Amino acid sequence: MAETKFTGIVLAGGNSTRMGMDKGLILWKGKTLVEHAIEILASLCSNIFISTNSHHYNSYNYPVILDQYTDCGPMGGILSCLNQSDTDINLVIPVDVPFITSVIYRRLLEQNKVCDIIVPVDHKSWYQPLCSVFKKSVIPAMEEQVQDSIFGFTPLIRKVNALEVPFLLEDEHYYAQTFLNINSPADLEAIN
Repeated sequence: MAETKFTGIVLAGGNSTRMGMDKGLILWKGKTLVEHAIEILASLCSNIFISTNSHHYNSYNYPVILDQYTDCGPMGGILSCLNQSDTDINLVIPVDVPFITSVIYRRLLEQNKVCDIIVPVDHKSWYQPLCSVFKKSVIPAMEEQVQDSIFGFTPLIRKVNALEVPFLLEDEHYYAQTFLNINSPADLEAIN
């Protein structure tokens, strides 16, 4: 794994309407949520992109990738970054999943099989596509979906060669909160 180069994609482009402010800039345990996400990817990736349309992330000294595809949600942000990436393998992390660790991504990367996307499946059998490994080979299928205004990831996972990696509560380094998504002030209060 050490010889292969990976690009990290930090998703910081959401509207944060329920939170009332940009989630990536929220302080948690002495760092912004975007800094937590960057730290997780930094131990694995040779390059890191921040997917956002906000100028607030320019000060983090990582390339900020603007959406080429507007009003597509995370699908457009990931696709825009994949088009800029120089590596075949790309690790995606949203800023609002603070409990995920690099161990989760290492487990995904250990699945050394030919596929377009490696997607974790949590202990409730839910896909976690925004915490997945995307390969450049998935670009044509994503572009086709965007052209058809299909922005959900489940159709993509069913359409391409996806490798599903299950995570169970008895697994080491996996917890019920691993993929917990922080969307509102109440969610933030609950984890402080």
